[in-house]
Amino acid sequence: MSSDKVTFNELPEAGEVKPGDFFIIEDLQQTKKINFNNLIFGLDNVKFADTITGQSTDILALSANVASLSAQLDSNNLDLNALLNTTVQTTTAAYLNQIYPIGSIMYTITNVNPQVSLVNTAWEQISQGLFIAGVGSAVDKNNIGFTVGEGNAASNFSAGEYNHTLTLNELASHTHLFTPINGTDRGSAGQYTEYAPGPINSYLSPVISTSAGGISNHNNIPPVFGVYVWQRIV
Repeated sequence: MSSDKVTFNELPEAGEVKPGDFFIIEDLQQTKKINFNNLIFGLDNVKFADTITGQSTDILALSANVASLSAQLDSNNLDLNALLNTTVQTTTAAYLNQIYPIGSIMYTITNVNPQVSLVNTAWEQISQGLFIAGVGSAVDKNNIGFTVGEGNAASNFSAGEYNHTLTLNELASHTHLFTPINGTDRGSAGQYTEYAPGPINSYLSPVISTSAGGISNHNNIPPVFGVYVWQRIV
């Protein structure tokens, strides 16, 4: 076994190295291509120079920097997610406010409150059993006017009813025809009978016809198709 102190340029070729030979390189400013075929490293009693220790310290510092950068990336990722969520929520709210501003009406055929699917909104069911009509005044073909109030205005409930019983004044004007029989009196059964002609100023007693019809009310609404009516309140 032999040893020698050499510069980088004095390193022997691979074929010139014998088993047990080792070299100490004093000049680290040069570069040399070394053929590592069949090269055996002996690490017994190897001591690392300060350069290795310094590099180790640099590696630890680099590792700490990487960990710090990773933590910063995680924090940035959380901030980004929060920003995205806020942006999405703000955009969605603005979009809903454009389509369904507070006070808007929605019709559905299921009893599921729209706030279940439209988050951050609140709706209430309205107009149960009532027909929808435009607010304002109008005149029908009979030149009869009516004013529809907003929502459940008291005046709206004077407009109609589900069932109605006609009053005497609501009956159409009409007459009843009677054909009197010439005579001066009526029989005991209450029916007029013919008698011999009487004096010129003879007369008939007042006549009251028997009652007809009934007092039942009549339906006042058309066939309906039921829907749920919702109003946005928040």
